[in-house]
Amino acid sequence: MSSISEFELYLGAKTVRHQNDLEMLFSEVEVIPFDFGCGKIAANIWKDTQSRHQHIEIKDIFIASIAISYDVWLQTFNTKHFQGIKDLKIWES
Repeated sequence: MSSISEFELYLGAKTVRHQNDLEMLFSEVEVIPFDFGCGKIAANIWKDTQSRHQHIEIKDIFIASIAISYDVWLQTFNTKHFQGIKDLKIWES
C-alpha cells in the first residue's frame, strides 16, 4: 500500500475504532513510501497529463508515481482516476 493511501485512510478515520482498525491493517501490509525518485516521476506525470488537458488529482499522481518507481501493479477500484498515466500497470479486480 502506498504511503499516500495510508494518509487518505487515516484522514477518513472518524472514530477511534476506525483508527484501531487501520492500525491492525497497517501491521499486516507493507507501506511503500513516496521517496527519492517518486518526485521526478510525479512531476513528469503532471506535465504529461497537463499537456494533454487531463486533470488528475495530485494524490493520485503521487500514488501512481510510487507504483511506477517501485515497479509494482496498482490495484484500485477507481481505474478512471489513473487513466492515461504512462508506464502505470493497473491490476483490475
